[in-house]
Amino acid sequence: MTQYAPPPPAGMPYPPMPPGPNGMPYGGPPPVQGYGGYSPPPPVRKSHAGRIAGIVVGVLVVLVVAFFAFVMAFGAPVVDGDDVEQKITSEFGLAPGSVSCPDSLEGEVGAQITCTATDAGTSAPVLVQVTSVEGDTVNFTMTVQ
Repeated sequence: MTQYAPPPPAGMPYPPMPPGPNGMPYGGPPPVQGYGGYSPPPPVRKSHAGRIAGIVVGVLVVLVVAFFAFVMAFGAPVVDGDDVEQKITSEFGLAPGSVSCPDSLEGEVGAQITCTATDAGTSAPVLVQVTSVEGDTVNFTMTVQ
């Protein structure tokens, strides 16, 4: 009686190769897809530092603009120096252009400026002081020194 070996499994027409040196099959490791048998490099992670910095700068700009808008909308009113000069001119019956004020008058109670009034070649300081503020209206007194 003769015995026959079982047929090889399907899809494998030859028996597996014996292991070579270091346990690798003869011919070395199987080729890897990519760069000449080498594995492709790992993917490069993109830095988000630029995007984060842009967002931080944008938020800071928005906060600064909002602060200035708030101050402009709800800040103390200011009386322009020209308006103070006209008020002094009309109050004391002086000629136009005979009064000069160095600055604007801040709309805070107690704020003051000193203007100079000239009449007939004589100059006199005029103290302008805020007495009250009602909304956008600034009330002030004018006293010749």
